[in-house]
Amino acid sequence: MNERLKRSFLGQALAALVLFGLIHALFYPISIGFESFSLKFLLIHSGNLFALLFFGCICFVYAKLKKLDPGIIGFACGAGLGLGAFVGSWYFHIVNRPHSIIEVGVPIAFIVTLSLRFQLPFLFKSFLLWLGNIYFLLLLAGVGSHEIKNKGDFALEQAPALPLREENLLSAPDVLLISIDTLRADVVHRKDIPTPNLDRLAQKSLIANYALAPSPVTLPSHASMVTGLSPLDHGVYTNLGYIQDDGTNMPTLGEAFLSGGYRTLATAANSLLNNYTGFNRGFEILVNIEGGSQHKEDFVRIAQSGRRMVWYAAPFPDLLSQHISFALLDRQYRGFKARNQADTATAPVMSNLALHYLEELYSQRTPFFYFLHFMDPHVPYHPTSDYLNSLGGDSDLPNAFKNHTSGSLLLCKEISYALSNQLNPADTQAALRLQRTRYYEELVMVDAELGRVLDRVEASGRPTIILFTSDHGEHFGEENKMLHGDSVHSANLDVPFMLSVPDGKAGTFDVVPTLLDIPLTLLRAAGFPVKSFGAGRDLLAAPTPNEYFVAVDDRLFAIYDANGSKLTFSWESSLGPNSELQLIEGGEQVSESLLSAAQRLQGACAKRAMREFDAAELADLNALGYVFDEEGNALENH
Repeated sequence: MNERLKRSFLGQALAALVLFGLIHALFYPISIGFESFSLKFLLIHSGNLFALLFFGCICFVYAKLKKLDPGIIGFACGAGLGLGAFVGSWYFHIVNRPHSIIEVGVPIAFIVTLSLRFQLPFLFKSFLLWLGNIYFLLLLAGVGSHEIKNKGDFALEQAPALPLREENLLSAPDVLLISIDTLRADVVHRKDIPTPNLDRLAQKSLIANYALAPSPVTLPSHASMVTGLSPLDHGVYTNLGYIQDDGTNMPTLGEAFLSGGYRTLATAANSLLNNYTGFNRGFEILVNIEGGSQHKEDFVRIAQSGRRMVWYAAPFPDLLSQHISFALLDRQYRGFKARNQADTATAPVMSNLALHYLEELYSQRTPFFYFLHFMDPHVPYHPTSDYLNSLGGDSDLPNAFKNHTSGSLLLCKEISYALSNQLNPADTQAALRLQRTRYYEELVMVDAELGRVLDRVEASGRPTIILFTSDHGEHFGEENKMLHGDSVHSANLDVPFMLSVPDGKAGTFDVVPTLLDIPLTLLRAAGFPVKSFGAGRDLLAAPTPNEYFVAVDDRLFAIYDANGSKLTFSWESSLGPNSELQLIEGGEQVSESLLSAAQRLQGACAKRAMREFDAAELADLNALGYVFDEEGNALENH
């Protein structure tokens, strides 16, 4: 076949890819319309060109064997690839099956190629060919790219004012509940990690070596923190859940303080702690620096969705296709790499925001309940420049991980993959040590920023109850795992716990606290005459050890007894009380009473509380490292 005919095949195929790529970009499932059109076209056309390298060869050979017009087959090939990706993306959007583009797109591509007999007129083909591909090359070169801001650029001017209220002259202490996302219990008060402000708080607090979190992920643990209930009772088993609006059967800590005359305020840096998950219940205002919606900016959602909605994602492992998406995204949005892979420290923003609101709160005599959340040291681990490399984290990444940014989510996933598959053990351990150091440096940064808040509280002269804790921990090589959300081992569930009350004694707790104990403990310490709240205990009233404690995610179910014995089961949270428990760990210490308790508690558990979600929100959560199937079950957590 001569060169002219070869060019005809390629010309028609490329023109068809441009034509259907434009349609796909215009009607892409996320952000339909012209918004972020350039990014959508960049992702789509990159995938289409990649697919043409392979599918086009098959079609070219088919045309030669059948002695068909190469131009006609070329157009059909390009049209089939374009339509296949378009329909496959919408199929994923509707059913959220991970390999939708293969299941739907590949058959469509073959059907169209075998049945369509049409080619574009020469002038129209040439117009599309040159216009579309030159546009693609310009986008690939970064022409017309935009500068994006770091999420740490939240301005205090954006913070809403507290609602006006008459002063309530209660003779009661202020209450400050501090939650540090992803903080392990065993890294607090270590001599090699300077945290003078946390040490200062500990000197006037009751402290625990560790407390137990009821879940290895953010939203379920925080739901327990404010309801006093286990996930088995409130039904929030994953980050796709929501705190149900049932003030009668499931009141929240904020609602209790608000009804008692307190001012109530929450500031958070994790998008899951927001109105759409029900975390705002009882707070006069909830300020989340990620915004008031469950979706992040369109460019992030679109780029993340490219991992499932364009051709380059079909044959590659999820991690590699994500690398491609990030690389393409960085061509159109300068600063994306820094925003999502490195310079995302928000602790200074949160301390400034807290000081801003404390000034408002201290201008009134009404006591307040303030929930203060810090996202750091959640991945990506990258403290501000004042703390970066402060603990010796200035070493280079080993050769096997040279192409990554230290502290990034992608690097963590690469380390996790290497750990589970025992690849490059020396390099993997070196990279793991560097990630751990970055994590420690973020803790030092958080300690300094929290110190500013504690200084202001102390300067107010007002009696204040302070409870410091976390929602879950983090793996750093234990069980050959990295990050969190994929196990119910101690690295994920053991969190710090310190409680300071006015005129209270310092010391240690006689029992192991749990996050379920927080509401009743704080309410009773503030003088509320409540006898119970959820299933928690009053830790200041000589509590007895828990008979049983359960920690769950959507696939794992762990139960502890008062003696520290533990059983771990597999289960399906989507089935709730109808799921079966399959013992996977602890068989050597299994007792009939512990097994019976697990079966009883699981058999009476709440049905899973699931909010409405779509591919866009799943893409948002994937940016934090969580991947779910179409039923909301975790395929891959941190």
